Amino acid sequence: MSDNKKMHIGLITLDKTREELYKQAMAQFGGGYVHTAADHLMMNSKLGIQRVDLFVYECGVDSDAMAVEASSRVLSVINFIRSKSDCKKLPVLIFYPGSNYEFKNLISDPRVRAFSKNIDPFMALFTIKPFIDNPDAKEAEALPEHWVESEFMQSIEHKVGSSAVFAPAKASDEDLHAGFLCQVNLEVRSHLAWVKIGARILERQQDGFAKIFKGISHDIAEEFAENLLTQITGDFQQKLTQELSSRGALFFSSIEEFSPADRKTIYGASKASAYLFQSEQIAILLEIIRYL
Repeated sequence: MSDNKKMHIGLITLDKTREELYKQAMAQFGGGYVHTAADHLMMNSKLGIQRVDLFVYECGVDSDAMAVEASSRVLSVINFIRSKSDCKKLPVLIFYPGSNYEFKNLISDPRVRAFSKNIDPFMALFTIKPFIDNPDAKEAEALPEHWVESEFMQSIEHKVGSSAVFAPAKASDEDLHAGFLCQVNLEVRSHLAWVKIGARILERQQDGFAKIFKGISHDIAEEFAENLLTQITGDFQQKLTQELSSRGALFFSSIEEFSPADRKTIYGASKASAYLFQSEQIAILLEIIRYL
């Protein structure tokens, strides 16, 4: 989209009063037009008259029982848009009610973003505008190694204290197979990054770790270690979720709710990376398995 061209949005919603919100948001980008339809079939007739730069679909979920149906409608809308020869690369914004929503169908389209209806549409437009300006733009990597190392290190320092000096490094095969005191596994499921997070406190620094708990039984020390690791990993998981949310990630429900075909897609291209964070008192292994 050129700088002097007005933006055109194709809005699918049951609430026509929402048009004004998008017009106000577009005003900060030079103005534009909103073409509204109640469903994607009605939008189809409008597309024969007017090309658009962005599709917006407002998802309505009245109850938990309707969540599966609503998720299927979202997938149907996306498939409808992509079925049009001139809409293969157009960006799509999904707005869902409430502050959190877990989609129950696998959506991996890199030009789709999802946000709560509670946010200002301007923020969503700002996030997706690079794809409006250039449909061939490539998405920045959602989970670069430097981000993982930096954020997990900050989570350690936040829970352990900055006085402990850790040396982060790529984990070796020996590190991956080393004995450990405790282990915590968490998961973040989104279309920008579906990630399993595994963390362990290794036994190799057990003597240094034991000095911290001199006079305390092994069982209590082990319980404390697991609690510490849970807090560190939980803090990192929360930061990852917030990062993905700010970029418009669609979050998914448990993989058990997906079809066998979707499960195969999710597990079919997994990539693993591992990091070691070591101080004089403690050695923490972080393993990231990325499915999407």
